[in-house]
Amino acid sequence: HDNVNQLLSASRLYLDMAKRGEGDTESYLNRSSEYILMAIEEIRKLTKSTAIEEIKNIGLWEAVGNTARDVMETAPVKISCEIHDFKEDSLSAKFKQNAFRIVQEQLNNILKHANATEVAISLSQNKKSTILAISDNGIGFDRGKEHKGIGLANIKYRSAAYNATAVFVSKPGHGCALTVTFPLSDFSK
Repeated sequence: HDNVNQLLSASRLYLDMAKRGEGDTESYLNRSSEYILMAIEEIRKLTKSTAIEEIKNIGLWEAVGNTARDVMETAPVKISCEIHDFKEDSLSAKFKQNAFRIVQEQLNNILKHANATEVAISLSQNKKSTILAISDNGIGFDRGKEHKGIGLANIKYRSAAYNATAVFVSKPGHGCALTVTFPLSDFSK
């Protein structure tokens, strides 16, 4: 991640020059923006490869737990994780990566928008399906209104890739509950 540090340092230099009004301010802002976008792409690549390796080495549930701990170290939120009748070894590696990405996306949504202080993540299985549930006590949102971000769409897309249903239950002032139900026959080994 040395490259990320270099990109962000260069971006900051251009921002500082733009703030001082030296030279072509618009050009400095554009260069800063380019460096930030390059840093974001580098971070995405690092995160993706790290997450895939982590899931391969320690498994989906432990990777979720590690992510929850990491989030709690950096944000004022308590995350509880529960597992019920979950047989991870019956699931394909690709499915586990997809489920992990859904957890990451929803945690990101919660941190960005919900002002939540508590989050609950659970993973369970029955004879027909695997159920991933993530709920929070945040500010909620009106599901009837259009949302500008891509977080909800990403979760729906990832769920649809496995013929799963992703259901969001939320209303202003009452948090959000996401339940993704994956049919077992579609993603077992």
